Amino acid sequence: KRAIARAAAKLIEPGDSIIISGGTSTYALVEFLPPEGLDILTNSIPIVTQLIASGHHRVTVPGGTIFREQDIVLSPFEDDATNHFSAKTLFTGCFGINRFGMMEADPLIVQSQVRLLRRCEQLVVLADRSKLHQRSSIVVADLARVTVLVTDEGARDEDLEPLRSAGVRIVRAERDSPDKRIKVT
Repeated sequence: KRAIARAAAKLIEPGDSIIISGGTSTYALVEFLPPEGLDILTNSIPIVTQLIASGHHRVTVPGGTIFREQDIVLSPFEDDATNHFSAKTLFTGCFGINRFGMMEADPLIVQSQVRLLRRCEQLVVLADRSKLHQRSSIVVADLARVTVLVTDEGARDEDLEPLRSAGVRIVRAERDSPDKRIKVT
């Protein structure tokens, strides 16, 4: 997860406005963010806590109810802070990703993801190779909506080919080492 997070952070430029959804992969991303200057919306309590402790970014949290099991904030109302935030990129994990698109299994996560997807230009999915074999009945975003998949170096070409053919840019993060480069295909 750290190698994937490090590679994903290289896609962020100073001054960017980004959304970071809740999850363990995106939580790892925070460690590699530039130390200041980002405008960040997140629905994740652990990520908010980490951002407050580690940097000097402007952090926005949508109002709503805290769902402890998912560690997210989700409003029952349509007009929360999310609807007034505009982001260059949404960074998110997923339950699975394959030729059908990005999938989630938890209906609350789906509801949250759909709201966040409306507010970004680009979608960057952080998913290790195991996610290329996970399926769910709920497709949150088809592949045309996915801009970049950041995965690990163990992802097989045959698993990535349907995504690449759909126009998804693939970034393969090498084993967790700060000196390693990322591979973009």
